[in-house]
Amino acid sequence: MPIRNMTLKEITLFLIRFYQMGIRQVHLLGTFSFFTIALAAYMARHIFDWVSLDATTWRIMAERNIYLNLHNLSGELLSFNSIIDESIKNDCPCPWCKGKTFTYIKHLDYDDKVSFLRCHNFWVIENISKKLYDNSDRINKLDAYLRSQCKNMNKVEKLYNILSIMDVSKDQDINLIKELF
Repeated sequence: MPIRNMTLKEITLFLIRFYQMGIRQVHLLGTFSFFTIALAAYMARHIFDWVSLDATTWRIMAERNIYLNLHNLSGELLSFNSIIDESIKNDCPCPWCKGKTFTYIKHLDYDDKVSFLRCHNFWVIENISKKLYDNSDRINKLDAYLRSQCKNMNKVEKLYNILSIMDVSKDQDINLIKELF
């Protein structure tokens, strides 16, 4: 299911409808958003037998010199002209970042930097997906995890509301669920 331009509510409605039709395995295309991954993780724990995600954004971001934050997938530009405060420590435990400063990464030649960022960005998305899945056994636990990782509390609240409505109404008529959203 391609979801690039869909809101969390629209994705949820599609997934609920798939669930109601008896579909137990879904593959989401174009999934990069932290909150979309959180939604997919919750659905994988509670609704479907299997949910897979697919996106090339990690690669595209690397080609644009963007380093993905391991906590919330926010992007940081690490181009040669970027100004980086040396007091900001690189806390990423991935195999590529260990012991590397942002200044070191920034000054790699383009090909080496892109290769480095591809590896790092892919690892970050995979790691965040695992953490979101691990924290999605209960809505309140997922909510607490999202609040600890995100600055945008409005999006956290929206996802919490969507999941709460979905949890109690997933077997109801899809039009009723749509109205509840």
